[in-house]
Amino acid sequence: MNFIKSLSNPSYHQADVWLAEEGGKKFVRKDFRKWGLPGRFLLDREASFYKRLRGIKGIPEFYGSPESGVVDIEYIEGNSIKDHKDLPAEFFDKLTQLVSAIQCCGVLYFDLRHKSNLL
Repeated sequence: MNFIKSLSNPSYHQADVWLAEEGGKKFVRKDFRKWGLPGRFLLDREASFYKRLRGIKGIPEFYGSPESGVVDIEYIEGNSIKDHKDLPAEFFDKLTQLVSAIQCCGVLYFDLRHKSNLL
């Protein structure tokens, strides 16, 4: 596996997030092992959410959890909404539909406050 670049700001309270590549396929690796048991719990829980949300357009595909505290998900090329000043109403309509689909699966998504999480 080749780690291409870090996608997160290094800090102790966040997962290490990397753009990685293996076999010509790019993916995102989130690693929270440095937090020990609490970190493993958080990412194992996140992995369970990705499994529940499989097949929803707009949600990265879950590739697996190679070990406890680590998840691999689809890398989606795009630009963060924080790079755009004016977004069309259609964007917000699609975002509302996506959030509704997530909630219908019994998952609540709280990271919408971070513009960097929206592409």
